[in-house]
Amino acid sequence: MRAELVPRSVRGRRRARGRLAVDNLGNQPLTASFSTRDNGDAANVEANPTAVQVDPGRAGFAEVELTAVNVSWFGGTRQHPFTVAVLRRHFV
Repeated sequence: MRAELVPRSVRGRRRARGRLAVDNLGNQPLTASFSTRDNGDAANVEANPTAVQVDPGRAGFAEVELTAVNVSWFGGTRQHPFTVAVLRRHFV
């Protein structure tokens, strides 16, 4: 399994969106579930859907949305690091 955020960084004043791609490189179907976390409590991070089923050799996708807790109307750019954990489960 391989997962990546596309694009690798997202931008927005109040809200930013990215797409999480999960590739199933194996020969069995898998379910990938997502757990999100903001690394500084400055934004809410959500993945939708929270899990995808991916057939062998295929890709599954989820939208990742960040919403700022406090909007900065003045000043420079601020960075809000976040983490998306991808957990897999094979079907037997």
